[in-house]
Amino acid sequence: EQLNRQGKSLKFAMNSGIYEPGFLPTGLHIADGKTVVKLNLKDHVKKRPDDLTPNVYLKPNGVFFIRADGKSAGVLESHEFSRSGETPILATQSGPLLVNRGKIHPAFNEPSTSRLIRNGVGVTKNGTVVLVCSDRTPGKGQINLYGFAELFRDKLGCPSALYLDGDISDVFIRGVTGPVPDTNWFAGVLGIVEEKK
Repeated sequence: EQLNRQGKSLKFAMNSGIYEPGFLPTGLHIADGKTVVKLNLKDHVKKRPDDLTPNVYLKPNGVFFIRADGKSAGVLESHEFSRSGETPILATQSGPLLVNRGKIHPAFNEPSTSRLIRNGVGVTKNGTVVLVCSDRTPGKGQINLYGFAELFRDKLGCPSALYLDGDISDVFIRGVTGPVPDTNWFAGVLGIVEEKK
């Protein structure tokens, strides 16, 4: 409705990261140049010995951002981003970092049986932003993190790529996927809008 009032329409939308109770992003969230949630450099503190590390805290994690010029983007490891001096108009922090400067995350295991829906973002060497959400069709889109990282690095040509979210992930592509999904709640969404013709 808001886009309609502005004379714009939604072309693409995909959830953009992990969130806390109350639908607050777990890490950095910048929208329209304003910091909504600050960069999170904390480590996960285990409450029990069998407590698993949440994906966002599986270091290295990272930040996807669009620079102030609105024409260039990047993916950086979180500490590297904090030292970079970048002042983006849009940013989302998540984790793990699937690929960092051509290297797949060291915790990923190629034969892992943890196959789920995944979504992520990468930036190619020539600066093209690549957004991927695996197919939600049962038995089709489930992939492990190693395979997802390989997809970005080897098939899509992204030297750096960031995992955004898992099994609840969804995508809208106008003219391809049908209506905007309303099956899940998300703290952040990456969207592409355009002026109505």
